Formats: sequence, C-alpha cells, structure tokens
Amino acid sequence: MPNMYQAYAPIYQHIGQGAWSERMAAWTLDWLGQHGIKAESVVDWGCGDGAAAVLFARSGWYVRGIDHSPAMLELARQRATAAHLPITFQLGDLRVTEVDQPALLATAFYDTLNYLTTADDLAAGWRMIARSIKPGGYAVVDVNTAYEYASAWTGQYAVTADSDDVLVVNRLRYNARSGIARGRVIWFARKADSDQWVRGAETHVQRAHTDVEMVSAIEQAGLSLLERHTPDGSEPSATATRLIYVAYKAPVVPR
Repeated sequence: MPNMYQAYAPIYQHIGQGAWSERMAAWTLDWLGQHGIKAESVVDWGCGDGAAAVLFARSGWYVRGIDHSPAMLELARQRATAAHLPITFQLGDLRVTEVDQPALLATAFYDTLNYLTTADDLAAGWRMIARSIKPGGYAVVDVNTAYEYASAWTGQYAVTADSDDVLVVNRLRYNARSGIARGRVIWFARKADSDQWVRGAETHVQRAHTDVEMVSAIEQAGLSLLERHTPDGSEPSATATRLIYVAYKAPVVPR
C-alpha cells in the first residue's frame, strides 16, 4: 500500500480518475436528500485527489478527507484551495487511523475497501468507519465485486488513457482462489514543453470481498445494513460488477 498512488498521483488526476468518486458523492448527496438528511459533517476515507471532498464541501458539508498517499493529499489540498473551500485533509490508514471528531457521514468510494487485502483488514476498516461516525450517522461505500475481477482482470493489457501528452496502460490479473487482483499500471508522460517522455509504473493490489464478508464486517462493526445494490439501483446479482453498501449507526438507547 505505501508504494501506490505516489508517482502515479498526478497522472491519476490528469486523466480524471477521480470522476467515479465524484459520481458516488453526487449519488450519496441525492440519497441523503431523499431521506431528509441535511448537510453536516463527513469523513471521506480514501479521498484521493479530493474530487468527492470538494463536491461535498460545495454542498455545505464540513469535510475531512483521509488518504494514505501524501502525493494524493497534496493534489487534494491544491484542488480545495483553488475552489476556495476550507477542507481538512489528513494522512491516514483506514485500518488504524482514529478520527478525533466523529461525523454524521463516512464514505469510502471507488476501490478504497478493495485495497484492504485480507478479511481481517476489511473488518478493521469497517470498525474504523463505524468509529468515525456518531450515533445516528451513516456510512456509504462501494466496491468492485468478484465478477468484475473475474471478467475484466484477465491478464490482458488495457489502454485507459491515450492523449497527446500521456499514455496509460494497465495489465490486470486476478486469482479467483485467493481473491487477490493485481494491476500493473504503466504510463508514459510527455515532459512540459518537450518531445521527451518519462515512463513510470506502479503495481496495485486489491481483493474481491464477498457479500457475506462485507455484511459480516458491517455488523461486527456495530452498524446496520440499510441498502446494498448496484450503482443503477438494481439488486445484487451474480453478474454485478460493483455494489454500493449503505449502513447506519443506531443511537445508544439509555437504560
């Protein structure tokens, strides 16, 4: 995990990979609005370059973004500064980082939970998500499914960006027995005002968590599962490539 999203961070932002997190933030804001939940505070785990954090802040939320990559956090700070938004960013690890001020909402978008590569890490991550929200609060996450990895991470090379100044190629492989997926990200970026190109590469390791593992981790963290479905609202199926989980932290009832 420490070697991911370092040199690749500016490429990630340049090709707009934060768009999915921004889409998930918009989905979450719509869901909250439908349930009459007004803007308050949110902890955005795995905030990346701040795409979702900025959307939350523009919608009136007080935002704390947490990520394990210093390079991504620097891009997030630059994005927030350019938007004139007072967002707090923090270096941290979802498995162990404590939040001093629990929020009404916690999020972990894109592949944040898939980067937890054991069942124990998943459980630890959900415990920390639960501890980062106050009673009466909510958590919204989304994950790649085993079907996504089995059908798309088959060892082929895939071009994910190709422009006049950058080329990004991924080689994606998946071991169904272990549930571990490995993505070798290779990029070529043109130097500013030059015909010279620079090559870089990172290996990203993820895990396909089963639905049983996800639900168990949510419940063991003391949360209640409210919803789980695909991004388009369909029920989970054997061919779903991504699932959204919405969980709730019940208030403590005095005895």
